[in-house]
Amino acid sequence: LVHRDDRRAAADAFAEAATRQEPVRFHHRLADEHGERARWIDHQITPVLNSLEQVHAWNQAGQERGRTLPAILQVDSGMSRAGMPPEEINELVGERQSHLGNIKLQHIMSHLAKAGDATAIRLLLQYKANVELPNTNGITPLLAAAGIGSSALDTRGRYKTEADAHESVKLLLGAGANLSIRDR
Repeated sequence: LVHRDDRRAAADAFAEAATRQEPVRFHHRLADEHGERARWIDHQITPVLNSLEQVHAWNQAGQERGRTLPAILQVDSGMSRAGMPPEEINELVGERQSHLGNIKLQHIMSHLAKAGDATAIRLLLQYKANVELPNTNGITPLLAAAGIGSSALDTRGRYKTEADAHESVKLLLGAGANLSIRDR
């Protein structure tokens, strides 16, 4: 998963994925300038969708091709970062078939555990989010909620209170998060 502004990392990730014949996941706004969506589909690039508008565009591309397309959904957990806001998530979930009929969600991503957003964590748990899925540094949601893997320079979850952290940890433990897991 690479961001569009890091072109060297994108090129390296694409080359590595191509040699292993793996799909490429790209974090980039899903515009259709110069037939971009068609190229993404042709080259099996999986987009990270972070708005209802992008979900509609990708779903429509799947309808036009007569197939289901892979995607990753990014949820905004209230930290002024990219992702679908809660009201769009509620609409998406409420009318799932019309919004996701031609999309196969591969992952849902956010900064929920670190943000201490218990409401958003509850929503993801309701839809069977994997509480053991680590990030690229091996940090699980439980470790992140407990503050493991962050530094003083890390802006994610900066305004999380101790009560927010406790509630997030309780939710994750209640959902089966492994208490004996350790960071690297």
